[in-house]
Amino acid sequence: MKTIKEEIINLINSKKEGVNYDFKQCHHENIIDLIHDVICLANTNYEGDRFLIFGVSDTYDVCDIASDKKRRTQSDIIDALRGANFCSDMYPDISLEEIDYSGFILDILVIKNTLHKPYYLTKDKSHQGRHIRAGTIYSRIMDTNTPQNSVASPIHIEKMWKEKFGLTQTAIERLKLYLNNYNDWDNKDDVFFHKNFPEFTIRDVEHNSIYDGNEKSEWARGEIGYHYTSGNHTTQVGFFYHGTLMATLLIVTFDGGKKTIVNPDWEPIRNGRIYHYLRDSLDYTYQKFISREYGSNDYSEGLNFSSSSNKSGGFSIPIFENKQELSKFKEFAQNVLKTQEERQTISDYEEQNKYFYELLDIYNPFQISKNK
Repeated sequence: MKTIKEEIINLINSKKEGVNYDFKQCHHENIIDLIHDVICLANTNYEGDRFLIFGVSDTYDVCDIASDKKRRTQSDIIDALRGANFCSDMYPDISLEEIDYSGFILDILVIKNTLHKPYYLTKDKSHQGRHIRAGTIYSRIMDTNTPQNSVASPIHIEKMWKEKFGLTQTAIERLKLYLNNYNDWDNKDDVFFHKNFPEFTIRDVEHNSIYDGNEKSEWARGEIGYHYTSGNHTTQVGFFYHGTLMATLLIVTFDGGKKTIVNPDWEPIRNGRIYHYLRDSLDYTYQKFISREYGSNDYSEGLNFSSSSNKSGGFSIPIFENKQELSKFKEFAQNVLKTQEERQTISDYEEQNKYFYELLDIYNPFQISKNK
């Protein structure tokens, strides 16, 4: 997988703009133009990330963005989108990255491809003679945005609505989309089924004993109560489409049966493991779903540290936007840990706890660094 820097360099070297990327010599002077450009890229017909690349001129020359007086932070841009009155308060999912290109600093606004298209405003938005009209759907065709006084093509708009209602996705993609709306599901005889699309069902499947003991992993040890034999265990849930098993997830119940959590995935980092969810995964989608089942209590948040640790308070299972961000965290953590002496792999519970908590301490500054 290419890094974002490698991808952006390839786009710059192409000497042209495209359906999923747009070059800007500097940050927008007018906030309306920024919001309009974000909407156009968010709504474009493209499978993958979209980019607003700041620091490249109309002639594809690279210039340094560091001294741009109009330069915005990720927080600035999110605040602008949040206050723009998007339909259902669902604004495009963005992140702002900084890269060094041959000694020049470039800002890369990454706009994620989501199933929430089409994005549009519910109130007119104007500033210094620039306007975005309420209810108007803008997009991008080839290398050209829909003008602010126009509207995207009907064919393109129709495709966006089909995507929004799950009419163009695979069965597993539709499932993830439907799981976002808990009230659209019903339960009979311990089987969940979608009210409008009952071919989608969720139920327990035969448990594989190889997963026994996952409830004692580092992330869960502070939650294990005194009634371990009766109240802490693992089960498997199956997701079916027309009776065909599409996927299974491991579910962990602990604290005497009081808490239920989708077992998080993990990645090795040096001698430790970082347990996590990917925001775009079935695991995280279903974790949010069962949170609604338990009265909006997300038991993956506010977990206790193990009683034998010196830490106090609670922690939440780390969440990464996707595999790319997880890779960035692993690199970030390696840089933090590289000054420490390499330790041997130790299976002892107490030592593994220390490794995991150490990585949790690194996760927090990593999240803070993303917003700078």
